[in-house]
Amino acid sequence: LLTNQFDNEMKKTLLFLSMVLATMTLNAQVETEIVTGAGYPDEVYYSLEDGIVSTLARDTWDLGFTTSNFSVSILSNTAAGVEVYTYPGGDTADWANLDTTGMVWAPLYNSIETLDEGAFSYNATGHPDYGWGTYNMTTHNITGDSLYVIKTLGGTYKKLTIILRQSMANTWSFKVANLDGTEEQTVELNSGDYTDKAFVYYSMDNMEILDREPAKAAWDLLFSRYYDYTIPYMVSGVLTNELHVEAQKVQEEGLDQPTYVEFEDSSFTSVISVIGSDWKSFNMQTFAYEVDSTVVYFLKKYGETDSSYYKIYFTAFDYTEGKYVFVQEKL
Repeated sequence: LLTNQFDNEMKKTLLFLSMVLATMTLNAQVETEIVTGAGYPDEVYYSLEDGIVSTLARDTWDLGFTTSNFSVSILSNTAAGVEVYTYPGGDTADWANLDTTGMVWAPLYNSIETLDEGAFSYNATGHPDYGWGTYNMTTHNITGDSLYVIKTLGGTYKKLTIILRQSMANTWSFKVANLDGTEEQTVELNSGDYTDKAFVYYSMDNMEILDREPAKAAWDLLFSRYYDYTIPYMVSGVLTNELHVEAQKVQEEGLDQPTYVEFEDSSFTSVISVIGSDWKSFNMQTFAYEVDSTVVYFLKKYGETDSSYYKIYFTAFDYTEGKYVFVQEKL
């Protein structure tokens, strides 16, 4: 009888230990490396569950158009050298007379808070003014009212106007031409064909629609390069997928990154640049980046029925190959 009791207790103990080990394995801290290349030519879409989803060259597109019926966002590929300027000398009626003589205009930039406000919404004053166009209360469409000068990836200057955004049909119509009016083309873009993606892209040099990014449900973090107008200069950093990921930054002196797990559930935010770039700084004496050891980031990923929580912190950044090194843990 005693032997049987001992055997049963041992079985229970072994079962408990196996469960503990399984949980430890599930929630283990894993060091990960993401490489974007020397000079940061690539951007990496990353899943907290599945790792790297795709690595894409940045210098293939000029403009990105939202695929959401409820958004009017148009992105500019600023990090690859694209420049967007609002023409101050007139509106869409002045298409044929656009004049860049003495051009000293301020460029426009994508928001670092939300992908829902691309560069073309930079000067928006609020509903019904969305920057590049105005909302029509009757049709619920956005009609373009602005002219733009674009410096393309190829370094040429072109003019652009957004003609119409049909919200319910989920389509875009825009016109592009050389500054002298040659090679004019009106593009009809059915963004409804790409609703599994966050954006569909366009190359102004090649006059080509591009389906390039992974499915919006497949990635959580984007390791990329972007213009941080709060500094202001170009940075390499991490943006979150606001469609299903929120983030929280915790910074404390003496914080132990591997063991720290204290976060406030009410402090998560969908601002895409919470992780951003300021977890690292460049040492001018060593000509190398140093990583802040007092910072951890918590991520809340929304699922269909519940949420998952993760912690990440960075341990190194090598600019010579654009390499991010960080530790990830599922909580």
